[in-house]
Amino acid sequence: MSVAPTQQDIAEHAKVSRSMVSHVLRGRTDLGINEQTRQRVLNAMRDLGYRPRQRVTQPSGEQLLAVSLGPGIIDSFANPFHAQVMRGLHDGASACGYHLMLIETAFSEGDLHPVLAERRIEGVLQIGLMDEVKLQQLHNVGLPVCLINTWCRQGDVDCVVIDGHEAGRVAVDYLFDQGHRHIAHLSGPAFSVVSNWLREGYEQRMAELGLAPIVIEFPCQMGNEIDRAAGQEMAREYLTRRKADCHAVTAIFGTNDQVAMGAMELLVATGLRLPDELSIMGMGDIVGADCSIPPLSTLIAPKYEMGRLSVERLISRIGQPDQLPQRTVLPMNKICRRQSVLQI
Repeated sequence: MSVAPTQQDIAEHAKVSRSMVSHVLRGRTDLGINEQTRQRVLNAMRDLGYRPRQRVTQPSGEQLLAVSLGPGIIDSFANPFHAQVMRGLHDGASACGYHLMLIETAFSEGDLHPVLAERRIEGVLQIGLMDEVKLQQLHNVGLPVCLINTWCRQGDVDCVVIDGHEAGRVAVDYLFDQGHRHIAHLSGPAFSVVSNWLREGYEQRMAELGLAPIVIEFPCQMGNEIDRAAGQEMAREYLTRRKADCHAVTAIFGTNDQVAMGAMELLVATGLRLPDELSIMGMGDIVGADCSIPPLSTLIAPKYEMGRLSVERLISRIGQPDQLPQRTVLPMNKICRRQSVLQI
């Protein structure tokens, strides 16, 4: 069975860039593409038997919002945290008569996806980080954006995010109230705004209580995935450090539930008794946190509300594009107390 030629095949055959093929296929006339180059691309298409995909047409009157995913989100859809955010997005959009389209903001070599560049949608909901170049591209074509569970220093974009600073402080206070004085933190990666806030809140509150913070750094080899595997890797680091600065640790606070649950799995497998020898706490209260062994104590994140509010904010921006940007920070002060934290 023959394989249909791709745009990359055309680019190699015509000795042009992949983005040049895209521009020719889309009929771009504003980029100064000379006729010789255009014909070379068209000839390559004919030689290879390339057939463009048929464009899906948008039903008349349908209102669409794009959902775009930042680093670490696409490959972590197994994390129920994002599933609950998506549920909030869906319900919020449906209530306002909108539909959602999952899409990548980049199309090829920095270009916007045609759906975005041609304004076939009315706004973009970005889960996680969006780099400033892509954000500016969207602004240039007049598309409003709402960032979800992240922050942007630029003053011209709406954000809806959980209060990681408060979460870190509340977690320390809870563990302190349970008698713990040596509390380690399994941190998140540097790119994650919420993880950084969480760490700052943890370190600030530990210092205020006269306690020494102990941070186990996110393993760089894990890439962007803040998941169980990262938690297991940090648990190995904790075990390595038990005879050094972690020897007195009685409680661990993970940057999210997935990390905390991964750490628990590895520690239990090594024979450590939880929570008798070590208490563990997470952040997020995802589906399944109550099924870990032992059931995980955790901070409750308003995941569904974050998704729903983000849609409402974006739709408000669409209707009133000149209103001042709003940065909504959702409180993180509720704890789900289960059996993974022992009072000592």
